Amino acid sequence: MPMPSRPIRVLQITGALFYGGAEKVVTGLALGADPSRIEMMVCCTRGLGPLADAVKDGGIPIVQAGPETRAQRYLGPLNVARQIRRLRPDVIHTHALPGIVDVGPLAWLGQTPPWIHTFHYGNYPYANGRYMLAERLFCKRANVLVAVAEAQKQKLVEHHRIAPDRIEVHPNGVRDNPFLDTPGVRERKRAELGVPIDAPVIGTIAVLSEQKGVTYLLRAMPQVLRQLPNAKLVVVGGGPLEQALRAEAQALGLDAAVVFTGWRKDVGELLLALDVWTMASLWEAMPLALIEAMAAARAIVATDVGDNGLIVDRGAVARLVPPADGDALASAITPLLADPAAARALGAAARQRFLDRFTVARMVSRYEDLYARTARVGG
Repeated sequence: MPMPSRPIRVLQITGALFYGGAEKVVTGLALGADPSRIEMMVCCTRGLGPLADAVKDGGIPIVQAGPETRAQRYLGPLNVARQIRRLRPDVIHTHALPGIVDVGPLAWLGQTPPWIHTFHYGNYPYANGRYMLAERLFCKRANVLVAVAEAQKQKLVEHHRIAPDRIEVHPNGVRDNPFLDTPGVRERKRAELGVPIDAPVIGTIAVLSEQKGVTYLLRAMPQVLRQLPNAKLVVVGGGPLEQALRAEAQALGLDAAVVFTGWRKDVGELLLALDVWTMASLWEAMPLALIEAMAAARAIVATDVGDNGLIVDRGAVARLVPPADGDALASAITPLLADPAAARALGAAARQRFLDRFTVARMVSRYEDLYARTARVGG
């Protein structure tokens, strides 16, 4: 049956819009969708979060399904059901675990419109078993399942026992860095951080959790400093391991060499203060932070996990190293810091690959087509 000429009403459902990758995808889709094709709405089931302001400022309706208290989370499906009845979407699009847990029971009862679910997690099979059981059970009811990476798809097939032809792969995308041509950004941000303008600077931007492997980056620093004594490491982000990592840096004698910034809203500008951006993750699916560093034309050293290798063309536009290996990180970082021209060339190649493959516009276009196909299920 042909779809009506009006825009397709899409309700994205997620937890809270914090600064993680899944949340940035939700925000990118909400703000990037063509309003002549897609009428976008967002529903948060775990509070709104700091990125909600950007969604509101973009004129996108955003609702909170239920209160933020833990006790009330058990009412998530009922709260979501009320929003679905009120907003009457043609398609619902859930993200990660919070979305699937609150929509899954409704789907089993036949109380949802056509449903797309995007997986964002990359740590199969080591994630919390209770969470994985819920994800495995409820994903069976979605009309379309989306992986953000080929490596993630293979893990889903293996660990959730999903037929490969049920999973589409739609890579993530990010917005371009708006500060690339702004004069003085590098100097201004280094001054804010207390970093000399002529110092070789490594940086990472991450949630400070076990997954991100920042401890191995700290362990790499003594080796880097032996060859480049004035090098600095800037760690942007916060999380459960922040205090432990600060203590580790102190124990390694890195007080003068490491700057912990905590959470920052000026990540796009901070990237331009770095000479080498590093991702030391132990596992990933398709990390947006890596693509953001490519958009900023940074020289990149990243661990070869998830789809990182595919993103950087098997090392053609970045240096890949094994996970959990501080020596390998140091050996890849140091030559780039010592040769600024080589670092700039690598960063330029990374930026071109971003422009060719990983812009938010490409991601949005793929999902717009998917929404149109999925809406026809209920048309």
